[in-house]
Amino acid sequence: MEAVPGLFCLFSVLVFRFSCLCACACPPLPPPIYLCQGVTVPTSPAPSLTRATAHHVAATPGGPLPSSPRDVVASLVSTRFIKLTWRVPADAHGENLTYQVYYSKEGMNRERVENTSRPGELQVTIQNLLPETVYYFRVVAQNNHGTGESSPPLKVETQPEVQVPGPAPNLRATSSSPTSVSVSWETPLSGNGEIQNYKLYYMEKGAGNEQDIDVGGLSFTVTGLKKYTEYTFRIVAINKHGPGVSTQDVIVRTLSDVPSAAPQNMTLEVRSSQSILVQWQPPPLGTQNGQIVGYKLRYRKTARKTETNEILVDNQLSQLITGLEKNTEYSFRVVAMTVNGSGPATDWVATDTFENDLDESRVPDMPSSLHVRPLVNSIVVSWTPPENQHQVVVRGYAIGYGLGSPHAQTVRVDHKQRYYTIENLEPSSHYVISLKAFNNMGEGIPLYESAVTRQHTQTLLKLMFMLFMPHTPQFQNPAPCCPLWGSRRPS
Repeated sequence: MEAVPGLFCLFSVLVFRFSCLCACACPPLPPPIYLCQGVTVPTSPAPSLTRATAHHVAATPGGPLPSSPRDVVASLVSTRFIKLTWRVPADAHGENLTYQVYYSKEGMNRERVENTSRPGELQVTIQNLLPETVYYFRVVAQNNHGTGESSPPLKVETQPEVQVPGPAPNLRATSSSPTSVSVSWETPLSGNGEIQNYKLYYMEKGAGNEQDIDVGGLSFTVTGLKKYTEYTFRIVAINKHGPGVSTQDVIVRTLSDVPSAAPQNMTLEVRSSQSILVQWQPPPLGTQNGQIVGYKLRYRKTARKTETNEILVDNQLSQLITGLEKNTEYSFRVVAMTVNGSGPATDWVATDTFENDLDESRVPDMPSSLHVRPLVNSIVVSWTPPENQHQVVVRGYAIGYGLGSPHAQTVRVDHKQRYYTIENLEPSSHYVISLKAFNNMGEGIPLYESAVTRQHTQTLLKLMFMLFMPHTPQFQNPAPCCPLWGSRRPS
């Protein structure tokens, strides 16, 4: 009979749950629990929980809670984010506390929350804020027993959005001379405060070393530039908030001018008894100051300096001068030209026409003699021309030399030259020298000679000192045969 009340209670529970399931308009209710004597009734599992709720559930009720975090400050305030830092509560009642930061905009009751990323962290950065806006922040610590006290609210205002000027419109740059450029612009369209001044940036195109000038108005002329050179210019407006947005670069080339240097590497080649070929290279690129449009070639008999002939040469780098007198020395010089005029001339360079028209259908013969005179660091080479120099053209000589071989280095000299000094050699070294005459057909048969450079003076003096120094015999242990004065032999 004692089991009947228990069965009755269990039956009542089942009937109640069935009636709730059959009522369509009734939401499901939590399972009721009837405490009947001697009967244990199972319950449904708890619904799913969020991480925060689970943390609260995991907390052990009844334990001590943390006090409020201390010294909450805004360590970094920007236009759209704020970084908060704080110290551990005075009464933590646990280790590895977690923290929650609650914040709201001034005038609004709704709070948002930001959790620290890991236990024990004492800072958090609040993102996505509005510029120039007041916010209130408070921090709460949490231990294994639950959420503790809140810190006092901290009032912080985000920074205002910096209103710097926009780019200056209608930037123009115009060459005003070969060494200056005039630059102008207009006031930026977006106000953002009064413009205090402008900074004009410029540099030689591709150079990479930008220079700047402070300008108070809306135009400026930059001077001291290179002639006929491209420059880039840009402008930045500045107000009380700082520099604004830069304009795009504009590129302009300074005006051209006459060349500031003479043509380079002018050479003369005697072609016959009545013709000489003149060749040259343009002035260095940085000195041309414009597009080279031609050259002036001037020549004269060296003996008659007042009678000068001039030929205008198109943009080419050689000119054959014909109709000259036989066996006569002529001098030549060249001038480069731009549309602005002529630049400086080369020095006068002279050569003789042949006495007769010589043969250049074959190479010259071997030089008739070769002599060498060695020094410590050099060798003086002298020679005489081939015996058939009056029949076959000789345009120059090729001198080869090296340690034990003449093929290491080669030097070419003019056909008039009869000696040459080979420099920067090693002392006391054996060198082999070759000499060949050449013309436009090629090089002739070489003539060889060898020489040993002299010893260095210090080495020679040292050797002489060792040879002629008086010889003094030395003993390993002079004590047994020659005791020192005042000493005693051991007994």
